[in-house]
Amino acid sequence: EADDRIREIVEWYRAQGLGIQWTVSEFDQPADLGKRLERHGFVRAGDQALMARFGLENLDDIPVNADIEVIDLNSSKEFWEDSLQINAIAFQWPPEQTENERDGWFEDLGSEPIRSVMALVNGTPAADAHLYLQNGIAYLGGAATLPQYRNRKIYSTLLRRRLEMAREEGYEVAMIHAEPMSRRVVSRFGFETYVMYDVYGWMDPMDLDVIRTLIQDQ
Repeated sequence: EADDRIREIVEWYRAQGLGIQWTVSEFDQPADLGKRLERHGFVRAGDQALMARFGLENLDDIPVNADIEVIDLNSSKEFWEDSLQINAIAFQWPPEQTENERDGWFEDLGSEPIRSVMALVNGTPAADAHLYLQNGIAYLGGAATLPQYRNRKIYSTLLRRRLEMAREEGYEVAMIHAEPMSRRVVSRFGFETYVMYDVYGWMDPMDLDVIRTLIQDQ
């Protein structure tokens, strides 16, 4: 009944005017799920890796930029709109998606167990990143940096700060679903790959440029 279920899901999202991101691992059933999705109009956007680091007691291997100010975004409501716009620009969201994301984005920034941080460069918002503390795992959520601020060790600075936050609360294991761009960074800092996922996208009408933005590789 897999094809019937896929068809039902597609029709529900079509009726809502929404697109779908569907991740598939080697453990998912049926074994040919990826091929079935393609037959229903999905396009493979790329891959993600489930990566983990065991041990957060010594984080000196992760470099930081001492000129960057890192703030607690959860308690800095005046920067919430900046956070939304950073992600809209970094991940190339169309305007309608940015508007659709706003209410849920602000709700997440004000909730537990989500912890969020922002990097300021000379007082200007340049990047943000998120941390989810649940069931003994410190899960590193999406991190976004404005293009003009990349290659300044901002990503690694926010990575280290989030791991420090997790360590302060007694966590010893960190996990991340890493796209190729972030995978190249975290693999240098003790994160190892345990599972690979194929990421598929669907929307109506299909726009391949939008589907490609699901996976960041540059």
